[in-house]
Amino acid sequence: MDLLMYSHNKQGFTLIEVLVVLTLMTIIIGLSAGRLLRTGSTAIREARSEIKSLLAVARGEAMYGRDGRMIGVKIADGTMMLVSAIPTATTTSLQILATDSETIAHIATNPQEVELWFYPYSGRVSSPGEIILRDNWSQASTSITIGYEGSIE
Repeated sequence: MDLLMYSHNKQGFTLIEVLVVLTLMTIIIGLSAGRLLRTGSTAIREARSEIKSLLAVARGEAMYGRDGRMIGVKIADGTMMLVSAIPTATTTSLQILATDSETIAHIATNPQEVELWFYPYSGRVSSPGEIILRDNWSQASTSITIGYEGSIE
């Protein structure tokens, strides 16, 4: 009879086992969430860096080359373009110099369509202001400020 009193049929987990598993799951989820947030902020920083580089190239080309052409940057629907134009009294002929459609595919800009022109020889910008970038996945955001004299911050 004593043998029957001390035999256990184990059909579940103890409270300690459940708490250990929940603690481990919480730690793993916390670490992966942090990694995802860092990835999102990395994407927005890379997009900001690439847009700033493209703006600097456009400004340099306008100041030192292209035979008096205006050089611009257009950003629309996740595509960045380096463009050039010869301004005349009646029309402006636009020539696309380079396109990068992969760079900001999931980065939204505000305003939604950005078009900046740098004037030849002076490097001044046609429409100074701020471009706000937002990563649609991580909701991280940053901005680029363009001054009238062509400064990019």
